[in-house]
Amino acid sequence: MKRYCLCITLILFLGSMLPLIAHNHDSRYLFAYFTDKNNNRNGLHLAWSEDGYKWNAIGPEHSFLTCDYGSWSTEKKMRDPFIMKGVDGLWHCVWTLNWEGDAIGYASSKDLIHWSRQSYPRVMNGYEVRNCWAPEMTYDDEEQQYVIFWASTIKENGNWKTEPGQKYDHRIYYTTTKDFKSFTPARLLFDPGYNVIDATVCKKEGKYIMIYKDERIYPTARKELHVAIADHAEGPYILADDKPFASDWVEGPAVCPLRNGNYVVYMDAYTRHRYEARQTADFIHWNDVTDRISVPQGAKHGSIIMVDKTLVDSLLLETDRAAKKQKQAEE
Repeated sequence: MKRYCLCITLILFLGSMLPLIAHNHDSRYLFAYFTDKNNNRNGLHLAWSEDGYKWNAIGPEHSFLTCDYGSWSTEKKMRDPFIMKGVDGLWHCVWTLNWEGDAIGYASSKDLIHWSRQSYPRVMNGYEVRNCWAPEMTYDDEEQQYVIFWASTIKENGNWKTEPGQKYDHRIYYTTTKDFKSFTPARLLFDPGYNVIDATVCKKEGKYIMIYKDERIYPTARKELHVAIADHAEGPYILADDKPFASDWVEGPAVCPLRNGNYVVYMDAYTRHRYEARQTADFIHWNDVTDRISVPQGAKHGSIIMVDKTLVDSLLLETDRAAKKQKQAEE
């Protein structure tokens, strides 16, 4: 009888684990990125990975979304694409429109192939602002809204706030939205007292973990990555450590949550023309795993999401279809 009960318990346990096992087996990682080709006008590129380390470009030059903003002479650019799945089941994408301006780009999709009409919310409307760089977002479970954030340099009392002799001195600002149609006035999200850009936020054990770039030039160039932590999506974000976890001219962090509970933070080592990576379980202790990663040539600042394998398959089929159509048109 005891053996029978033990068998039943084991069967029930394994049965409860099947959805998790299937999810792990059938999931893939997706890296959304841009390149510097064609003056940033080639749009959204995607790569997939089975393990979160080795990436395969989909296409590889296929553009899944291109920017319609502005004129061809100066704009139509897409930089820093960030994608996340919303509570509505749609994929939401935001990106940098240009080096200067008070707006960001936005579009949504059910399948990452067919996209909604684009909009360009003027998120810094009301400020005298130089730029809106690298917009990203997280979902605020408490307030049931999206928190979109970016880096800006602003003018106060008729004067630009900049580092001595420089053009910028960024802080991280944010807006909130429930529908990507109406947005709250921009507010300050993070100000450590110095120039910062490229913030990204992930959730871990009820905390909001922000990784950002110290962009200071004066008196000594920093160009390194730090961690700040908050209990709420809208902050306040408090520095986890005075020391950077990655230094020596890196930017554009993207967090890849691994199936084993660890995290790999990818970063663009732009002066070395390559990607580098650090791995952590707690955002305190770090290991350099650069020698384990492989990223598509020319990939720049983007974001990483986990998706079903069937979605990756459909993306691969779409690029095959587009390539065949292009070949037929050239014949």
